[in-house]
Amino acid sequence: MRKLALILFFALLVSACAVQQQYYLKSNLNNISIGQTKQQLLEMFPGQNSIGGAPPMQIRAAQKSNGKLIEVGEVLMTDGVSATVAYWFLFEDGELVQWGQPADWKEVKARYEINYNPSIGVTN
Repeated sequence: MRKLALILFFALLVSACAVQQQYYLKSNLNNISIGQTKQQLLEMFPGQNSIGGAPPMQIRAAQKSNGKLIEVGEVLMTDGVSATVAYWFLFEDGELVQWGQPADWKEVKARYEINYNPSIGVTN
């Protein structure tokens, strides 16, 4: 019985160590530029097929404004040391026009009336 308990303990320990982090590194932001398409960014943050199984970019808001389709995508990132932080990406008609942390979006909120649906714990 004791041998079985020891084997189960080590199996649990090994499986816990095998769990990979589920986020993207902030260094990915170096590959982003205004004007990229939504499809390019969705491919950059693909989700479950990525190493570590980080979640894909989530489209948190979408609506028409002045005849244009406005969408906000959200990706969780970290520098590997700090806590995970949300980054938002604003698309107009499928093209990236702005990105940053939710706290930086006061001007965006003034230009567009968008009802955001952020991840739990994300405030803007």
